[in-house]
Amino acid sequence: ASAMGRCGSSQQLKQMQIPSPPGWDGHESNVIWEKAVIPFASADCGSDAEEYPQALMDTVQRANVGGAGYRLVAVFMPLKHQNGVLEHLECVNVGVKAMCFFQRVPRAPEEALESCVYSTAFEPFKQGNPESVVYENLKTAKDTMFPVSGIVAEPQKAYPHIGEHIAHVICQRPDGDAPDMSDKKYTVATCKSDLEPDKFAKFLAGFSSSQKILKITSIFRPPNFPAKTDVHFVFESAPRRYHMAHVDLEFCTSTSQVKHDLYTGTIARAAEKGWELAGIFDMLNGTVSPNGKTFTCTIRLVFQAGKVEDQPQPQAPAVTPQAGLAQEPTEDLQQHEGALLKAAAAEAQQEPEGKEDSEELLIEV
Repeated sequence: ASAMGRCGSSQQLKQMQIPSPPGWDGHESNVIWEKAVIPFASADCGSDAEEYPQALMDTVQRANVGGAGYRLVAVFMPLKHQNGVLEHLECVNVGVKAMCFFQRVPRAPEEALESCVYSTAFEPFKQGNPESVVYENLKTAKDTMFPVSGIVAEPQKAYPHIGEHIAHVICQRPDGDAPDMSDKKYTVATCKSDLEPDKFAKFLAGFSSSQKILKITSIFRPPNFPAKTDVHFVFESAPRRYHMAHVDLEFCTSTSQVKHDLYTGTIARAAEKGWELAGIFDMLNGTVSPNGKTFTCTIRLVFQAGKVEDQPQPQAPAVTPQAGLAQEPTEDLQQHEGALLKAAAAEAQQEPEGKEDSEELLIEV
């Protein structure tokens, strides 16, 4: 049986060796996570515009207690197919339990951060690029000298929800220190959330090896599903090039007590190897078993790491299992975590020959 069909509480995580980025200098990333209840949007979309970011910003501030310098990098709210609609997996009466991820990158100082949020209402089901009004806040952030940390849309009770939604651009910087952002550039491109692993690796490689020097600053999925499955990648100009890679994981958990430790364990092991978490999203294939007790979906974790220039880049080690579930083959997770190797190989061997069919450049700021 596959892991998708066996979600017992006695399962132990599979410990796999994740390869370090080529030329890694031994510095680890630091990633922490915390659950936060994010209120639902009401029928009158604008009424919760302040309540929603406040719940998220409270969590952001807690991550910086003591001046730890942890920046928001991702907010994850898995979705499930239920009764013909898409619903959030972990709902309470007032909202959604969201997994919030914070990160201090290698060699970053432990300094207190100050935060701000720019909120915009938009209609994701309109024709054209309705999210462009959201990305106007990238310019606002640049003008106010607040680097962008993430973009998050408010949760709805069920999808599709036709009408206005609110997106929040979360920005952070060292407390009292406004950085020079006069040369900062933001680029937004789209990619299908269910793009095949090899094609997705090529998508990442195209930006990792482009003439522009870019890193991922946020991964944002507008709430226009199931009509569209696009994920938006927000890139920013960077002082050096970045390796970009991904891991696809089958996430299987009890619906009564959701356990996130399968993929958080993978994130932690990648951080120990120097990879920075760039974002996380599910592929909108989340389903609940007929008895309502088990939830399964595929999660895509996206990582990046600054390239070490002017140094020979040794070949990354093969992915080998250390321990696994009893009677459970390791081939699937070898393939999933081995996607890190695939992406590194793709960017090393292949110059982009133009855009993938799944890619569309939305905006440059």
